[in-house]
Amino acid sequence: MNIGQVCIKTAGRDAGLVCAVIDVINENFVMIDGATRRRKCNVKHLEPTLKKIEIGRNASHESVVEELRKAGFEVPEKKEVKKETAEKKEKPARQRKSVLKAKTKAPKKKEAKGKKTEKIETSKKAEKAGITANSEKSEATAKAGNAEKTEKKVKTEKKKENNNKEKQQ
Repeated sequence: MNIGQVCIKTAGRDAGLVCAVIDVINENFVMIDGATRRRKCNVKHLEPTLKKIEIGRNASHESVVEELRKAGFEVPEKKEVKKETAEKKEKPARQRKSVLKAKTKAPKKKEAKGKKTEKIETSKKAEKAGITANSEKSEATAKAGNAEKTEKKVKTEKKKENNNKEKQQ
């Protein structure tokens, strides 16, 4: 293979496309360009044609394509890739976690203070009425607690009776 030799690529994703040898790297590899990508290619993957074009070593892509067209080969123009820089949106400044916690906790504390004052007011009203709010709650919890205690006592007594029966036998 010599510089300027027109070939058809037979392998790879550029298979079937026209190219020209622009540089000989060694006996097995050449640099090609044309309708294909400019790249190093194995000689075994090229099918040489009878035509040869006049180009210099490492010729530009434009000159290679121009010479291939003069020789009668159709070379599609490569699509130009436009690199558009997207306008960057400004991100809001990141806030520290401590600042965020302070913002979220501050209203809760105010509400809690308000609830405490309401409880105090209701307990004062209840005291005036002669009923304490705590006494009603304590009676309900005491009843529930007594029920649980009695259930536990019954279970433990049954276990003791079972153990005594087993010992006697």
